[in-house]
Amino acid sequence: MGLVRYQDLTYVTVPAPTEDLNTGRQTFGEESDPVTIRGNMQPIVGEDKNLIPEGRRYTDFKSIWTDPEYPLTWDMVFIVNEDRYEVFHIDDWDSGSATIPHYKAIVQRQGSGGTC
Repeated sequence: MGLVRYQDLTYVTVPAPTEDLNTGRQTFGEESDPVTIRGNMQPIVGEDKNLIPEGRRYTDFKSIWTDPEYPLTWDMVFIVNEDRYEVFHIDDWDSGSATIPHYKAIVQRQGSGGTC
């Protein structure tokens, strides 16, 4: 990722709930053990703000950048200073046309969603 300063990012995977079609009840899977990867977390800027639903606080959202060796997935929940951030949007820049191959995700602090 060029000149970006790396930091340790810790995440857990949280499987999507499954629903019993007969009863309509949801079953929640077990959260994985924490995993640490190298990446970078920053405030969202520029056009990334256009991805945020109107009325939400920008401070509840962050950008996470990782090298291609650490692909980002929808079931990841990042843990930073006891706050939990769930994946809201993923960009895959791991193609041959990318100048610097990487993954980028917009994450939202869990429990947020208040207004500006």
